[in-house]
Amino acid sequence: MTGRDVLVIGAGMAGLSAALAAAQAGASVVVLEADDEPGGSARWSAGTIWSMNSYEELRTAVPLGDAALQRVVADGLADGLAWLQAAGLPLEIADRDQSRGGGKVMALGERGDRRAFMQAFADVAAHAGAEFCYRHRVTGVERHAVGFIVTTNAVTFDARTIVIASGGFQAERTLLRTYLGPESDNAMLRTSDNAKGDGFLIGLNSGGTTSRGL
Repeated sequence: MTGRDVLVIGAGMAGLSAALAAAQAGASVVVLEADDEPGGSARWSAGTIWSMNSYEELRTAVPLGDAALQRVVADGLADGLAWLQAAGLPLEIADRDQSRGGGKVMALGERGDRRAFMQAFADVAAHAGAEFCYRHRVTGVERHAVGFIVTTNAVTFDARTIVIASGGFQAERTLLRTYLGPESDNAMLRTSDNAKGDGFLIGLNSGGTTSRGL
């Protein structure tokens, strides 16, 4: 069993951000990723990191969203982009209609293929001290006195804190039907075929509940 201060489940945009922030703060960090490379759904994205121009605009456009999280997104975008650039990740001004919001674009890779940027992000986190374990799918999480025991298909970890950042369940048809209805049978897969809802199920099995908009 290998112990860490912070264990991050998922090496997509959220997971890499958490890993880098924790490593920069001096924590020992391990990132578990079911795929054989980092990036998550962001690998297939257009690469724009953006928000609407204000919290009020975002709240109006998405009235059923979590207000506190919307505040973080709207008010924290500029600082977040500056943090990424300070870490050495290249960003460009977004070529889009700024009336609906602003942001920046990943300056590595191209629209629909941002693997280069996401690999660079993982490299930055690794240089800061984060350890990456690919092909490690989480199969169980248990609480213990001072943290969590996380079991994967390959090894077991002991961590004081876990961050679940494993994306959605786009590749798991049963969950799609359960939460989105039978129309989801027609949905095209726009992410890794490892997007099986592992983190979603960990949350539910740990006593969590779904929000109004999942």
